[in-house]
Amino acid sequence: MSGIPLRIIVLFVVAAAGQVTAIGLLPRTQGFTHVAYTIGCIVSFSLSLWLIARILQSGVNLGILVPLMSAVSPLGRRCRRSPRW
Repeated sequence: MSGIPLRIIVLFVVAAAGQVTAIGLLPRTQGFTHVAYTIGCIVSFSLSLWLIARILQSGVNLGILVPLMSAVSPLGRRCRRSPRW
């Protein structure tokens, strides 16, 4: 049985975590005026996009990767949100 290699799964999980982190940092940048949060956001998005490019370079179908990433990113952001009491 031919499955997805563990390396690709790890790259995907790290790329998804990078996107969730970057999305979480966006409001804290306050219009990209806070330098530290802005740098963190840019680095997180850049790392995530680089990892996605590596995944695509390994031969994973774009038609599978994009829907998965589109589904995981908002779900991860929703899970990180703290409840408001």
